[in-house]
Amino acid sequence: MKILLSFILTLIFWTSWGGADPQSFVVGKLLTSLKQGQASELASMFDENVDLLIDAEQIDFSEISQTHAEIILKSFFKRWPPQDFQLVHQGANSLSQYYRGLYKTNRGNYAVYILLKRNQDKFLVESIQFRKEK
Repeated sequence: MKILLSFILTLIFWTSWGGADPQSFVVGKLLTSLKQGQASELASMFDENVDLLIDAEQIDFSEISQTHAEIILKSFFKRWPPQDFQLVHQGANSLSQYYRGLYKTNRGNYAVYILLKRNQDKFLVESIQFRKEK
């Protein structure tokens, strides 16, 4: 059931972001993984090293490996399971893309900031931050 829901959400995001553009598929996958708390899907879009900040967990790593970041995110998603994720703002230029969203849990919300940088022919997540809203 989760796989079907993930596929449907990815398809919705993909078509709403411009359809055939491969980068639109990546953005849909990014948003779906946050909405469903899928750390491995999210980490599959990371660069080799990523900046990770989760202020509620007092985690602030610059240049952490993709594998280590995935383990930390799995723990975070388990402790703070998502109820929803909403994209609030986005922007881009030829070298980078950024997204700002709201990660909602039953125990509070997090402002999420994501920076993707161009790496050869595709964009990869360079930085992701979860800041607890007060």
